[in-house]
Amino acid sequence: MSKNNTVLTIPSPGKFELVEQPYPSVKPGYAIIKTEIAPVCLEGSRIWSSHDFEFHDDPCHLGHEGVGTIEQVDDTSSFNVGDRVIVFQGDHCGQCFSCRNNMSPTYCDWNDPDIQGVDKAALRGIEFRNSSESGGFAMQKYRIAPLANLYKIPDDVSFKHAAACNCSFGVGFSNQEIMDVKAGDTVLIGGIGFISMGHVISALYRNAKVIAL
Repeated sequence: MSKNNTVLTIPSPGKFELVEQPYPSVKPGYAIIKTEIAPVCLEGSRIWSSHDFEFHDDPCHLGHEGVGTIEQVDDTSSFNVGDRVIVFQGDHCGQCFSCRNNMSPTYCDWNDPDIQGVDKAALRGIEFRNSSESGGFAMQKYRIAPLANLYKIPDDVSFKHAAACNCSFGVGFSNQEIMDVKAGDTVLIGGIGFISMGHVISALYRNAKVIAL
């Protein structure tokens, strides 16, 4: 019996449904991840409350953060079926300026709708490049992820804690890496939402002084 992919959809404001779509197909350089946790970012709350879509208007294409277990991967990869992984959003061409300079995959040209077009950029582009009818987004039982965007979760870290490594904690941590925040520095944080709390945690981890407004 062939597998299907269970997908969360918001067909109208304030209404959730689960729909069945074809199991994802993948090409070399990508893996299929069985989703364990897909956190809700600001985009999800806007779609839920008012169908306010940012880059597209497809209610089946929801979520970009997530953690899970590798379900299918190329034998030549350093990853294995069963590995627990964090999935960082977006795609990775390996050729643009950002990719060549080891910048975050979120800066890759493949994630820019002004360059690729809305239907071929970012997570929708993942489905397009894999000729897949599902799997590009996080709020699905099975999602497609570029190998370059996967990070193995240490054995002593739970899925629940690893899931924070995307927007809620990862944004602040990576920004402070770029800023080279050091012990004794002062970090000013304006507006304390879930992303800013990640900045607070990251700054305290670096033994910096925090001023939070």
